[in-house]
Amino acid sequence: MVFIFQKGGERPDQTLWSNSKELVQKQQEIFNKLWDLAIPLSVRKKEIELEVSTTFLQRAFTGIDQIQSEISSLMLLCKNEPTIFSSSTVLNHIQNNSKLLNFFPELLEKEIIIKILTDNKDKYFMNQINAINNNCSSKPIHLNYSNNVGNLEQMVMIFDNRYLLHIQYNRQNKLVASFSNEDYVVLVKEILFEKCWNEVESLASITRK
Repeated sequence: MVFIFQKGGERPDQTLWSNSKELVQKQQEIFNKLWDLAIPLSVRKKEIELEVSTTFLQRAFTGIDQIQSEISSLMLLCKNEPTIFSSSTVLNHIQNNSKLLNFFPELLEKEIIIKILTDNKDKYFMNQINAINNNCSSKPIHLNYSNNVGNLEQMVMIFDNRYLLHIQYNRQNKLVASFSNEDYVVLVKEILFEKCWNEVESLASITRK
């Protein structure tokens, strides 16, 4: 059924009913295309909040549900290269509870480069990344390891070179997180990530020779 309204009208002036398979199919295709372009209301609200903010934001999150919600929003908003710098322990904890990797195929379809650096090789996580890369026709997820980053026991996620989510265990061994869009805080973590990443890349290049 199609309801036709005049501009500003409260009730439809005309109603079209049809059981034409072709017409229904075309309307369904239009809806599906619009649905694919749409984003959840909660994500759009987050996007507006970050866009209109004229001050630096600092927020803390406790509990895996809050952390999962924040990761989901930032992943869906991401338009540029996301970087993840994490211990394998925290990375697996986040993956097991929030299904982090489920967001990656959509980012890859947008040709967004994903970089992940961990402190330890985890075979199960490697297999999951390889499975995503094998099913993706665009640029693959870049995954590196470094045993020179010390005892991390934390995760740093950087989005669009603007937003940072820092996740770690508290004294009760529970995951807590903090969000920041302060330029200096984001820049320091980016420099640390790039330093470790470039060291790993350089070492790999020497080994290949």
